[in-house]
Amino acid sequence: DEHVTQGRIWRIVREDGAKPNHASPGLKGASAEKLVAALESPNGWTRDAAQRILVQRGGDKAVPFLSALAKDSQSHLARIHALWTLEGLGAGNAETFAAALKDAHPKTRMSALRVAEPLLARPDSKPELTQAAAALVDDEDPGVRLQAAFTLGEAKVHPAARSALAKVLAGRGSDRRMKDAVLSGLGGFEATFLGGLLEEAVWRMESGTLADALRSLASVIFSGGDANQAGALLAMAAAQDETLSWRRLALLDGALQARMTKPLRFKTKPAAMTVLEKSEDGETKKRLAKLLKRLTWDGDLRELAVAPGA
Repeated sequence: DEHVTQGRIWRIVREDGAKPNHASPGLKGASAEKLVAALESPNGWTRDAAQRILVQRGGDKAVPFLSALAKDSQSHLARIHALWTLEGLGAGNAETFAAALKDAHPKTRMSALRVAEPLLARPDSKPELTQAAAALVDDEDPGVRLQAAFTLGEAKVHPAARSALAKVLAGRGSDRRMKDAVLSGLGGFEATFLGGLLEEAVWRMESGTLADALRSLASVIFSGGDANQAGALLAMAAAQDETLSWRRLALLDGALQARMTKPLRFKTKPAAMTVLEKSEDGETKKRLAKLLKRLTWDGDLRELAVAPGA
C-alpha cells in the first residue's frame, strides 16, 4: 500500500541509465538470406519477427540458408528457429532433421524430434531418420527422452520405433510420464505393439514394472471398445503357458481395469475364452469369471455387469 497517492504506472529503467536500442532491424523488405541471418540475433523479438516473415512469404529461397543455419550456427536458439522455420515452410527434410537429432544441445534435439514427426509418420520415412529418433530414448537429458517417447508414437508404423517404445516400457516403465507417453501414441496399434512385446526376451522375465506395463496396455485396449483388438489381446493371454502365467494374469487384470460404459460385443464368443476356460489355474479362473460379465456376443442371454473389477 506504499505510494497509494502517486498512481500505479511505473517505468523500469536500467541502473546504469543506458537506453535500450529500439532501432528497427529493417526486416520488412529484407532478402531471404538477411532474414535467415536475423535468426542469429541476440534479440528474441528480432528472431521471432524474422521467422514470421519467412513463413508468411513462403517459397523455397530461404531453404538452403535455413538448412545451413540449422547445422552450422553457434547459437542453439538460431538452430531451433531454423528448424521451426523449415517446418513452417513445409520444407523439412530427413537429412537436416536427422542431423539435428544429434545436436549438442538438448533443446535443439527436442525441437528436432517435434518437427520431424510428419516425416516419421510416413510409411516411406527414411530409415536413418527413424533410427536417429529411436536412439534418443536413451538420451542423457530426461526432457529429450520424454519427447522421444511422445514422438515415436507418430512413427509407430515402423518396427524400429515400436521396438524403441518397448525398450522404454521395459527400462523406464516405472516412470508414469514415460509410460503414459508411450501408451498415448499407440492409437490403433496397441494390439500389434503388445504382440511385439511378448516376443521379446526381456518380457519373459517377471517383474513388477513389466507386469504393470502389460496391465496398462491391456486396459487401454479394452477401454477402446474395439472387438478386434480386444479379441487379439484375449488370444495372446490364452497363448501364455504356465511358465508365463504372470503375463496372462497381468493382461486379464488390465482388461478388468478398463473403463467401460457397456459390455464389449463380439459377433461370436471369442475362441480364446474357450481356451482360457479350460485353464486349471485358480487365479485365471477368478479373473475369467469377472471378465465374462464384461463381454457379450450375438445370441448371448447372460446377465452382464460392466463396472471395473466386476
